[in-house]
Parts: sequence; structure tokens; C-alpha cells
Amino acid sequence: MITTTKNKFYTMILAMVLIVSVMFMDSIDAFAASAVPKQYECVFNAGYYAARYPDLAAVFGNDEAALFNHFVTCGIAEGRQGSAEFDVNFYCAAYPDLAAAFGSDLPAYYNHYVMAGKAEGRVGAGAALPASQASVATNSTAASGLSEVPVGSIITFGSYEQDNNPVNGKEPIEWYVLDKSDGQMLLLAVKILDHRIYGVYDSGISWETCTLRSWLNNDFYNAAFSVEEKALIADSYVVNDTNPHYDTKYGNDTVDKVFCLGFGELETYFHIDSRNRSNMSWQEYCRYCYNQDHRILAAPTEYAHANGAFLLTPTGAWLYQWDVSYAVGSGQWWLRSPGYDINYAARVDVSGGVDTMGRSVGYDTGVRPALRVTYE
Repeated sequence: MITTTKNKFYTMILAMVLIVSVMFMDSIDAFAASAVPKQYECVFNAGYYAARYPDLAAVFGNDEAALFNHFVTCGIAEGRQGSAEFDVNFYCAAYPDLAAAFGSDLPAYYNHYVMAGKAEGRVGAGAALPASQASVATNSTAASGLSEVPVGSIITFGSYEQDNNPVNGKEPIEWYVLDKSDGQMLLLAVKILDHRIYGVYDSGISWETCTLRSWLNNDFYNAAFSVEEKALIADSYVVNDTNPHYDTKYGNDTVDKVFCLGFGELETYFHIDSRNRSNMSWQEYCRYCYNQDHRILAAPTEYAHANGAFLLTPTGAWLYQWDVSYAVGSGQWWLRSPGYDINYAARVDVSGGVDTMGRSVGYDTGVRPALRVTYE
């Protein structure tokens, strides 16, 4: 239980410690080891802070004391992430009891993790909500039988029109099992299931505000899953990082039922380093991405193709200046990550290359959904 009295006490203690830290910042500058009070090392690391926020690194460099000063005087109130261990947006989304107690008081979340949350075993950051919270959010029992399914398998879950013949009903959706942890299974659609725009061009688009996210979490979600299936779909904390190649900022992190993969998941689960694009030809890079994991290629369903999703034919492959026969039958699909500016979103090309420059958000491109389900 969290009480108002405890909240005020913790907030007062945190404020006192941080004020003292700021008051003595000049004197501790010569003692780098003591620039950050030990109890705050879980929420602040100078190297992480500088790397995550180039604007601060440009001003403060690697000056630990100056970076910590910014963190306690500005960063906390702005909701900046000071360490890999703690992300205030994740913490708020993951624990409804804290959200009910603290609301939009961001410093209170940092305070709680430092003073109590870490000791209680609460998770401060991650790719998905803790399983206990996900089961509360879905109010369901976990799927039986899935605990024995190994990573790399293909399972069916939900249904969606795929053969472009609505008369015979919807077809079961096949999913790759990309990961299993904490009672949750990360799934990626084997095929490109539809063809949609990412968002409205010239509107300062982000994953948080784009029409594709809204469509996935409303239209697709309601069309593809039964009430019982929805109960098994976990809330995923979705990290929306800056494009590391063009420094394109892309909005806040989100909590979604259904989402598109981003650079981070591709690098983690497909073992692709998109930085190789800078030292390889496009042909070499596409081959590299494909060879790292053939699942990077996806074929559009007949329904998606009928709606405009690109499909590489043998004739189309013949027109290339290099051999793309390995990609015949595949299409292009959106990533949620930003492209080279705010009106472009990244995608996976038909030949397997991770296109970090991206495509205009106003163009239709294939959609390959991802989600997490709970299991026993």
C-alpha cells in the first residue's frame, strides 16, 4: 500500500538530498566518485545520460557533476531517463498503484524507486510490463500449453482475412515466437497482413500520434482477436528511440497492445546491426540482413496484395541490377522507428535491407504486426 503520508515524507527526503547535492556541486567536482549520491546511482549514470541526450553532452561533455546537476534540477521534472535501470514512463505505466498515487508528479516516481521500489523488487525499466501487471491489466488466465513452445517456433493466434475471399471467413494468423520471458511471449506476424499509411505527412508525426498505431490498436485489434484472445494480449511498453543514423527524434514511449517492430527489436532478435549500412553497398547490406535472419523477409497475404501491398515477382527480380532471386514473393513492411526526418518512417525493404532513411509516412506500405501474449 502507498499512503499519502509516506509520499510526502519520501518527497521531502528526496528534495533535501538533491538540494544538498546541488549546493555542494562545486565542491564535489574534484571528487568524481562522490558527485552522485550512492542511493541515486540506480536512477542516474553520467555516461548513460550523456549518451542518451546529445544536447546535454554538447553542453556538459562528460562532466559528471554538471550532468547530475542538470538531472536533479531539470531532467527529473522533464522525465528524462538517467540510467538504463530506470525509465519513469515505464515505471508509471507498469504500476497502476503508483500512477493512482502520483498522477503526473514525475519526481515522485523517481523518489519512490530510490526509496522503496527497488527494495520491493519492482522493475524500473524494460521492454514489456511485468507479467504480474500484465495479467492484472488483461484480467485473464494465461494461455495453457504455450509454455512448452520454444523460441523460433510458429504458432497460430487470432484470425484475419488473408486469402481475399471473405465468403469463407477469416484465416488463422501465423506468428513467429521471437522471445519468451516473465510469462510473456513476443510474437511477430509471419506474413504482411495489410497495407496502410503510417500517418499524415507534414504533421510532425511520431509513433505515439500516427494513424498506423491507432489502426493497429483499434481496427486490427478488434477484427483479429476474440474476447478470449484479447484477454491474453499483454500491454507492451514500447520504446521509441531516436534514429541513431539521422538523430531524428520520435516522440514519447507508448503502451500498446499491438505495435510494429523498431530498430531495437531488429538488432536484438534478428541480430542485425543497421550501422553496417554506412560501410556496405545497398546490395551487400540487403544480403547481410537476409543472411543474419531469413525471417526479415515476409510475403504479403493475397488480401494485403489485393489492397496494394508490393509483391516481388520473378519478372520484377529480373529487372534488378543484382541477384534478388532469394527475395521473390516478399514485400515491404513498416517499422515504427523514424526515418531521416519526422515525415519519414523506417521500413524493411523487399530485398531484406533495413531502410534507416525510410519512406514518406503518407505512402501505403505493408504492415507486419507484433504483440505479446501471456502464458502459463
